[in-house]
Amino acid sequence: MDIREEVDKVFPLSGEASILDKLSTTKELAECLAHENLTLSVLRNGKIVLIMDKNANPTISKLITRTGSKEIKDIIGLKRLNNDLSG
Repeated sequence: MDIREEVDKVFPLSGEASILDKLSTTKELAECLAHENLTLSVLRNGKIVLIMDKNANPTISKLITRTGSKEIKDIIGLKRLNNDLSG
């Protein structure tokens, strides 16, 4: 999988979608990674904010992301990353 082609699915830079909407759109990517036994860790300032793979351990984030393949490690860091990428 060429992850460069999938980056916009993780955090689309355009549009006014909320962080929750953006997380919902990554469901297909997270499930594909899990199926291929791959892990994608999203970092902000060297700290993991989101993990996508088959061993993700989502708690309440499963209700937000609608998949068991994404684990939010740091919701504040994830929000800040979204703000960083949005400009």
